[in-house]
Amino acid sequence: MAKAAAGRTAQADGATSLGIETYSRLRQDILDAVLAPNSRLKARELCVRYAAGLSPVREALNRLLSESLVRHSAASPSQALACPNWTKSCARGVGSTRSEYATRFVTAVTIGRNGS
Repeated sequence: MAKAAAGRTAQADGATSLGIETYSRLRQDILDAVLAPNSRLKARELCVRYAAGLSPVREALNRLLSESLVRHSAASPSQALACPNWTKSCARGVGSTRSEYATRFVTAVTIGRNGS
């Protein structure tokens, strides 16, 4: 029984690792403009490109959407995602701005908890 649970944990860790790897590679390709600006991101094509299943690709796309590194396509806003139309420096600015706000938030919460 413990062996089966360990196997499921290993599978979950592998799936998580693949999701993180897919996210990292896709993010870098967007920032480096390997994927053309305004190009539609098709999940099945990304699965082939990154040798990943549909779940890790969707996980990566959702994370990138939450980070504003992909956007909903104007042609089909309810389903399709597309690469943004921006320069590398602009894209990196988005990431650093989000990081700065996250740091400020954590600092504010920590100070609030300590009563300082």
